[in-house]
Order: sequence, then structure tokens, then C-alpha cells
Amino acid sequence: MENWEAYFYQPKPIEELIDSAVIVIDTNVLLAAYQWRELTVKEVTRALENLAEEGRLKVPEHVLYEFAKNRPREIMYRINDVEEAISRLQSPKKIKEMVPILEGKDSFKKTEELSKSYVNSLNEYKESLKGLRDDLKDLFENDPYLNAVKKIVSKSYLPNSESKSIEDLTKIANERYKLKVPPGYKDSSKDDNNAGDFIIWHSILSLKNDVIFVSGDKKEDWVYYDKKGNPVNARRELIEEFVIANPGLNFTHISPKDFITLMNPNISDEIKSDLSIQSSDSNYSSMIGVNDIEIFYQKIYSLFNKIEQSINLMNEKSNGFPEELLNEYQILSKNFNILLEYKEVFGEEDYLKKLWEIKNSLSALMIRINIVLRKNNY
Repeated sequence: MENWEAYFYQPKPIEELIDSAVIVIDTNVLLAAYQWRELTVKEVTRALENLAEEGRLKVPEHVLYEFAKNRPREIMYRINDVEEAISRLQSPKKIKEMVPILEGKDSFKKTEELSKSYVNSLNEYKESLKGLRDDLKDLFENDPYLNAVKKIVSKSYLPNSESKSIEDLTKIANERYKLKVPPGYKDSSKDDNNAGDFIIWHSILSLKNDVIFVSGDKKEDWVYYDKKGNPVNARRELIEEFVIANPGLNFTHISPKDFITLMNPNISDEIKSDLSIQSSDSNYSSMIGVNDIEIFYQKIYSLFNKIEQSINLMNEKSNGFPEELLNEYQILSKNFNILLEYKEVFGEEDYLKKLWEIKNSLSALMIRINIVLRKNNY
């Protein structure tokens, strides 16, 4: 095939490739397991094990590098989520302190008994959460999923280029990024591993087979996607580059959900729901928009201001702002200030992820506050 013919190349539908193509998985597929249910992890690992046995699965070395580097972070995210849930659990104010004048009433005694029962249940729940936290910590030393991935990779390892070092590939990537040549130019501003996508792409180009790339990545330098964020197809430039490097062969991109559904059309809705979750390795630079970061800050500050106004309003016109909501607000405020103060400690993507989570938490809190305001006719 002459190079100009690549401009007119039409790859085969993925349904025609699924039974014979080489399957390459992205880092976010491996990392997403730490957010999935057990049945989903088993379904995905079973599919990958079968492909590895057939010799049709390839896991690039750089995917393993990113997985090993980011896996502890994924576990820590889960641990921090549980820690935050524990910190939000507050024992109620004692009944005697609220309504001492009613101490002799039957209603007082009943409420006090229920309060004690509630506190006992709350403490049991807190201890149970601590147990979950400790189980998560154990994953650093005993992780069945990590063992399963190791077994799969032992039969599907795709080493980095022998002819080009990581430094060489990084230089090539940066030259491509200047011209916005996909993939990876959306990561050009990252301080660390900004050439990761291109290094993986370079490994894919070395395969002399039809290739299906399974990735949860929705960055526009990999795929075209619709208004709902669903990937439609691989970027045309990628298909052309692949065809020029591998005449007559096909390259396509597919989401984990669509891939597993093709492999097993009978999977449950629960698994499909899990597979729609992006890992924390999602590109928050793209989701927030690095060029629009100031606008994103403004949204966060606006939410803080609205909540402050609601607190002041309820303090002026009622018995005060609900303690549960106030505690949640104070935690978010503290976390936001810590994030700003120690910005340099975080990598760019970690920092933006934390911003994204705080903004979403503030939005959810504002919704709950609005419900309280409506109930009180404010």
C-alpha cells in the first residue's frame, strides 16, 4: 500500500475482528478494577486469561510501568474514601442537653433509649468501616488481583522497543505534540510521564496483526466521542499511521464495557455499570480543561459562597445550620485549603482529581442544603 492510500482506508467492523485480532489493554483497564465489584473483576480477569492462553492478548511494558506506579495511589484513594466516611460519623447530641425540662416524660425516656441504640449501631458501623480500611491496607501485602494480573502478563508481556530507549521515544513524542499529532498531545503539559500514551502507541505499531485497543480513555487525542462522552471510533490519524506501518491490517479502539459485552453478551447490568466507571487514571486535565482552570476555581469559590450564605441565613432565622451539613462543609473547606497550600506536593493529575472531587462534593452538599432551605420556606 502506498502512503496516500491510507487516507482512504476503511477498517473492518470490530465484530469481524473480535475473534482473531490481538487485544492490547490500557493502564486504566487494569487500574479500574480497584473500583469494581468482585464479580466484575472476575469477569474481566477471566476474559483476559482466556485471551492470554490463546496468545491474543498483549500488555505493553509501559502499561505495566504505569500500573505499578499508580496502583498504590488507587488503593490509597479507597482508603481515604473510607477514612472520610468514618470522620463524617458524628454521635448525636445527648437528649438531656437538648430538652432537660422533659426528662420525666415517657417520650423523653423512649427517645433516650433510641438514641443509645442509635449510638451503639453507629459505633458498630464505624468499627465495620475501620475493618474495611484495614482490609484495604492489607492489599499492599496480599492482593489476589495483583497475583491474577501477574499470571496473565506472564503469557502476554509486550516489551518496549529494543531499538529506541524511553528517552528517544520521549523526544519523538514531544516533537509530535508540538504538531498535535495523536496520541498523547493532551498530556503534553504533564510533569511526569507525558510521553506515556505515545510509548504505548509505539508498542502497538510494532504488532503485525489486527489490533483492538481496549481503553477507558476518552481523550480526544485517542478517540472521537459523542455528546454523552461515549467513544465512537479511533482517531483517523491513528488508523492511517497504523495502516502505513502495517499494510492491510486494522486498528480500532473500544471501551472496556463494549469489549467485555462483545466477549460475553450475557453479562449482568451490574457488571456493565461497573465497566462504565473510569479509573482514577482518567485525564482530569481534559475533563476540567487546563486552559479553563480559573473558571473551574470560580465554580468552586461560588459554591463555597453559596453555602456560606445559606449558613448565615439559617443562623439568623432559625436554631442554626444542621450540624451534620456543617461538619461536612468544614471538612471540604479544610481539604480545599490543604490542597491549595500543598499544591506542589501533588502531581498535576492528582491535584486536578482532588479539585474535581471537591467541586462534585460541594455540588452534592448544596443540593442537600437547598432541600433543607425549602423545607424551612427560605
